[in-house]
Amino acid sequence: MLKPQTIRSTCRLCYNACGVLIHMENGKPTFLEGDPNNPINKGNLCKKGSASLEYLNHPDRLKHPLRRTDSKGKGSWKRISWDEALEITAQELTGLKEKYGASSVVFMRGAAKGLQDDYLARFANIFGSPNISAPSQICFVPGIHASNITYGYYAFPDYEYPPKCIIVWGTNPEATQVNQHAEILDALKRGTKLIVIDPVEYDLCKKADIWLRLRPSTDLALALGLINIILAENLYDQAFVRTWTIGFDRLRSHVKNYTLEEVEKITWVPKEKILKAARLFSEQKPGCIQWGNGIETTINSFQACRAIAILRSITGNLGVPGGEVKWSDPGGVISASRSPEFLCQQNIPPEVRAKRLSASDDMMPIIFYITHQRILKAILKGDPYQVYGAYIKGGNMLISYPNAKETYKALMKLKFLVVADMVHRWNIMKRYSLLYKIS
Repeated sequence: MLKPQTIRSTCRLCYNACGVLIHMENGKPTFLEGDPNNPINKGNLCKKGSASLEYLNHPDRLKHPLRRTDSKGKGSWKRISWDEALEITAQELTGLKEKYGASSVVFMRGAAKGLQDDYLARFANIFGSPNISAPSQICFVPGIHASNITYGYYAFPDYEYPPKCIIVWGTNPEATQVNQHAEILDALKRGTKLIVIDPVEYDLCKKADIWLRLRPSTDLALALGLINIILAENLYDQAFVRTWTIGFDRLRSHVKNYTLEEVEKITWVPKEKILKAARLFSEQKPGCIQWGNGIETTINSFQACRAIAILRSITGNLGVPGGEVKWSDPGGVISASRSPEFLCQQNIPPEVRAKRLSASDDMMPIIFYITHQRILKAILKGDPYQVYGAYIKGGNMLISYPNAKETYKALMKLKFLVVADMVHRWNIMKRYSLLYKIS
């Protein structure tokens, strides 16, 4: 019998890396809570983090490899060893590579967050396939690229100063970023003004000084409208613009089309509220913008993030206490996972990378991944060429892709499919009566 003990660790269900205390009984974890001494979350945990032990102890969590024993879709499986699973996977993938070329295999992932995501890209690059997909285009990456292109780094709000005004745009921190939610509430207690921009009502909307309930997917128009007001009324930081920006006159000319009347028509937000929000954020300085995936799931995701990055810039809130600051990189494996050397990107020659499935989709040159839609077209129609095999890690295409029927047909057509995941989804669907036939 082992003595009870408490182990300090880190939750890795998202990038926040919140500190946790794992309480052990006889060598097994029995209870998990936030670590009050951790500087990131200060004892707070979201619902997913609090449910970590449910993931660990779920009856359908996979503890060994399974191999299909019947035709696709029948749900017949048998347990095999890890050596056998690795050998089958290696043989099948190598066989497809030798017969059809490395590009005939796609590598797809969900968002496991962190180093394990990068290992899949490393695997694909070493294998030789330029066809790697991820949910990046609708999660975090539009904001990263927009920030880097606009001012060279990814800015984070400095809540501790505190800011005089906070905009929470397209995110619900209480549900997804509990540490930042706590910091926002603390700032509000100290007199910070709050603007919430979201079509969905949640707790912070009730605490906001202004809630802009915009029409879904009109974030770009709203951002350009706010910029237009700030420029027209000379509410921008003239010293910052004069010292640090280029193309300001072109910006002024571009946003003139986004009048209050036009933006109200596009976004469904009353023009009086838009005007009030623009003035509040410009005059209450320093200010910061906490944005989220709600912006990045729209068709104008990158440009919307660019406009918001410009909004941060012209109001003079970059690099100031209580504004938007640049955090130093902690180094270690996090830095390594972002490097081309770690990802082995050099293994793919430029002429091969140029032939990835999304090469004809006019994507930005800095985007290496392929879109989900293009994968389905390649499997079903051979457009732009045929895909025969797939390696999927930590994702369920049937419930996350927009066309389940088309996705099902594509999966059924593959010559070889290997899935690395934490749970046996077939059992879960049967248990909760979610299994249905797609004809």
